Amino acid sequence: MRRWSDDDLAVLRDRSLTASQVADQLGRSVSAVEQARIAYAENVPNPGKRRIRQQWSDADLAVALDRSLTMSEAAQQLGRTVGAVRSARALYSHGRIGESDRRRRWTEDDIEVLLDASLSTAEVARRLNRSVGTVYYARRRYGREVPADAHGTLLAWRFHGCACEPCQEFGRQFRKRTLDPREDAARSREFSQRMQEITRPTATRHGAPWTPEEADIVCNPDIQVVDAALQLGRTAAAVKAARWRFLNPDESGRQRPQG
Repeated sequence: MRRWSDDDLAVLRDRSLTASQVADQLGRSVSAVEQARIAYAENVPNPGKRRIRQQWSDADLAVALDRSLTMSEAAQQLGRTVGAVRSARALYSHGRIGESDRRRRWTEDDIEVLLDASLSTAEVARRLNRSVGTVYYARRRYGREVPADAHGTLLAWRFHGCACEPCQEFGRQFRKRTLDPREDAARSREFSQRMQEITRPTATRHGAPWTPEEADIVCNPDIQVVDAALQLGRTAAAVKAARWRFLNPDESGRQRPQG
């Protein structure tokens, strides 16, 4: 993805120019210009300067997730880009998953409490001594049920993460309509990096042979890659690669482990 230079930003922030005019001058798409005008308003750090990726401290994350602040306001307080704040709100929308929670498996009794619809997420967290963020994501993982009439919609594809063909086709069309291909590829790379950051600290079985039981979890289409990685003590990249190998043995030359 092309970075925005200081000269680019000067043109971008010139409000006497329309988004189309800026796009023509800079050789960018109108969509990219409109998004950048929001992301890189005045006083937001210049994204064209290479930065060292900063980890989110609990204090910084609290500011980023404060919905009383706009993303621009949070970015200015933290000295980060609006894009970084947006990513934090997407990745940690219900709080950070506690380190100890990542290592604890869900027992059948835990799941029974987890899926009790009469209990709020906060109440479940208190009863099970888990973080609210952990409970929220676990409820999606273990209690995911897509309404019958919702397949092929934004709700089923984005919130439930449904992997059926109508939902996947909706996702493909949605991306075509809303994203610049270059920006989409950059977002995909950034997302993969973030998933690695989330799963690498708990990858206690990195490099270990895959067991048949692990292969069953890896190949389960109802379990997202990051969820499987956290459950198995692997990195997201390892799970993604293993899923492809096990589901495509003819191309990969690797057979799925059998019990």
